[in-house]
Amino acid sequence: MLKTNTTKARAAKAKSPKAKSARMSHSPIPVRLDENSKILIKRAAELSGVPVSQFIRQNVLEAAHRTIGEQQVMKLSLESSRAFTAALSGDKSNPKLSKLFKRHQKIAFSLPKE
Repeated sequence: MLKTNTTKARAAKAKSPKAKSARMSHSPIPVRLDENSKILIKRAAELSGVPVSQFIRQNVLEAAHRTIGEQQVMKLSLESSRAFTAALSGDKSNPKLSKLFKRHQKIAFSLPKE
């Protein structure tokens, strides 16, 4: 009977979302590094007080988030922003959209000109 309960417990645990994410966390991504790069990463991990795999995981994820964020955000100068908003607000077929653009222009461009 004990064996059956243990088997059921393992089966239930394996189906849980937590167990699934734990299994996924062990999927390796092979990376080829020269010896100097390995030494540099190992030293940085030691200075950070974390294992090399944790150091790599943290820094790669930070870089991935930063890269995605940089690609998703459009940065414009004040002049370019005015031109962009003016081009978009030229469509008068949607009164709610026109009202929104007027509100945006009032708020965003209330600063003195550069």
